[in-house]
Amino acid sequence: MKRILLLLAIVGMTALQGCSNDDDRVDNDTVGLVFDINKSFNAQGEIIFPFNAGEVFSGDVVLIYWMESTTTNGNPVWRLIPQNIYFPNNEYPSISGYLTYNYDFTTTEAKIWTETDINLASIPNYSVGQFFRVIVVPGQNPIFARSAGNKGKTVTQTVDYKDYEAVVKAYGIKEENIVTRK
Repeated sequence: MKRILLLLAIVGMTALQGCSNDDDRVDNDTVGLVFDINKSFNAQGEIIFPFNAGEVFSGDVVLIYWMESTTTNGNPVWRLIPQNIYFPNNEYPSISGYLTYNYDFTTTEAKIWTETDINLASIPNYSVGQFFRVIVVPGQNPIFARSAGNKGKTVTQTVDYKDYEAVVKAYGIKEENIVTRK
C-alpha cells in the first residue's frame, strides 16, 4: 500500500511539473494588420485613411513608417514617424526650412499630417506619392489595464519601434503578406 501511495505521489508530482501560470507572457508573434499606402498630401498637408470595422481596437498601437529612400539594391529604408527633414538638402539646395511628418489615429481612421514652414508644392519629392507602412500591434484595452484586477502589472517594452527591422523580426511580419491600400 505504501508503495502504491509513493508511486501515485511521484506520478502526481511529475504530472504537475508541466503546469505553469504564464498569464504575464507577452505574445510577440501577433500583428493585427500591416499594409502600405501610397498617397499625396492634400492642400491642408494631410493624408487621411479609414480603418475597416474590427481592424483597430481600443488599446491597439498603430505604427506608421515613412519610406525615406531605397538602398542601392532597391530595398526600402523605413523611418518611424514623426520624422523631421531640414532644408536646404541635396534635393532642394535653394529651399530653407523644415518639414515634419506626424500622425495620430483612432479606432476608425488614421491621419498623417505635415508641419512645415515651406509651401508643400515647392517640395514634391516630400509631398507627392509618398509611401507609408502601417502596422497595427494588438494591445490591451486601457480601461481594463487600469482595473483593480490588474494589480499594477506592466508589460516591459522589448521592441525598439524606431527600428523597422526589429519590429518585423519581433512580430514575424512577412514582406510577401503586405498589401497596398488605395
